[in-house]
Amino acid sequence: MKFALITLLVFSSCISFARAEDAALKNEDFENICKGVISIEFSKPMKEIKLRKKSPRYSKEDPIVSVYYIRTNDGTVWNYDCKFSGNRVYWRSADNNNGAPGRWRDMPVDKFGNTADAILSFDIEKNKIIVVSDQSDDKAEFPKRP
Repeated sequence: MKFALITLLVFSSCISFARAEDAALKNEDFENICKGVISIEFSKPMKEIKLRKKSPRYSKEDPIVSVYYIRTNDGTVWNYDCKFSGNRVYWRSADNNNGAPGRWRDMPVDKFGNTADAILSFDIEKNKIIVVSDQSDDKAEFPKRP
């Protein structure tokens, strides 16, 4: 019995379940996570969503990634920012008509108890990152950078 318990403990300690806060993510991973979030929220292919060149890359000092896409039917540019907290991702419109950013989509329940903003999160499975929403069956998957 003691041998079985020790074997189980040793075996279970060898299995690693990656959590977002434990994984060493690269800038490109955060950029892809942001692209995945916008892809899910606006039903756009990830390949159409680009990193805004003028924005700083993700860093612990400035944990925001800025992306955009061009709407094909009218050629307008749509800019978005993403920020991260653990494995949660929050987004906002990067500029409204008046040039000011929109509100962060971080309110899962409104003041009346109704579902408001989607809860967007990412997880790491082996060498891939998966972005999901609690309000959609869509998900974005892409390789984690080594």
